[in-house]
Amino acid sequence: MQNETFGDKIKKIRLSHGDSVRKVAMYADISPSYYSQVENNKRNIPKPINLRKIAAGLRISEQEIFNLAGLIPDYKSNADERKAQKPQKIQVTGSKQQLIIPGDQNIQTALAPYFGTKKIGTVTNWLRVTESDLTSLGILSNDVVVIQATAEDKTLPLRKATLIAINLDEDHTVIRQAYMLDYSHLMLTLGGMGQPLFISWAQYLDQFVGKVINIYRDLH
Repeated sequence: MQNETFGDKIKKIRLSHGDSVRKVAMYADISPSYYSQVENNKRNIPKPINLRKIAAGLRISEQEIFNLAGLIPDYKSNADERKAQKPQKIQVTGSKQQLIIPGDQNIQTALAPYFGTKKIGTVTNWLRVTESDLTSLGILSNDVVVIQATAEDKTLPLRKATLIAINLDEDHTVIRQAYMLDYSHLMLTLGGMGQPLFISWAQYLDQFVGKVINIYRDLH
């Protein structure tokens, strides 16, 4: 059996999401013809800057797109390349407003936990929601949420709901409403739906990604 090519792999992901070539190209900020040529193996594996764009268009992580391409992302050598990316524009539903995402802040589907003292200042990330059971929180699958993390953001008010991003499983970022029950335990909920999850403060600190500070309804 012939091995799958890079184009075969990304085509399978696109079809699994039910997306058209034009839709993926729009989210990736590349031309539909270019993306079609990559998918149909009429071009070589794209350069890192375009791999990151395609990852955004397919709603997968940068790590996953590099794995599919058989490459290892070198963030140091590609730092200038990331800065050179064009800002992404998303039309906010029901409004003339456009969400402008900086070129070096790609939309991700999974984020790394925030490690407090290992990061300096404010860390802001853009997360595309992949869950479909957050309607009671006012969030739909495919929405874009802005995640902010600082050392202070880890501290939650006692018995007050806070919308957070957390990695309950490795490399899987989810959105939950968090309640600090006491100084050693938290309750995570889907906003009244399903069974709440109780975790320790230590587990929370280890898996915390950031606070949700804004939500955008993308065209989809």
